[in-house]
Amino acid sequence: MDPSLRVKIASFRPLLNDAQGFATAILLIGLGLAMLRSAQLLTAGIPAWPS
Repeated sequence: MDPSLRVKIASFRPLLNDAQGFATAILLIGLGLAMLRSAQLLTAGIPAWPS
């Protein structure tokens, strides 16, 4: 393998780690908001009264 290619791959790896972290965070936040919505709870503001 070409040494310059190893440097390019090594410098690209942190970007992939960041993208994986962002994707995981978005997934977990979405799951949490879905659970709050299914329990009819709000994350902020005045609670909605059931109709």
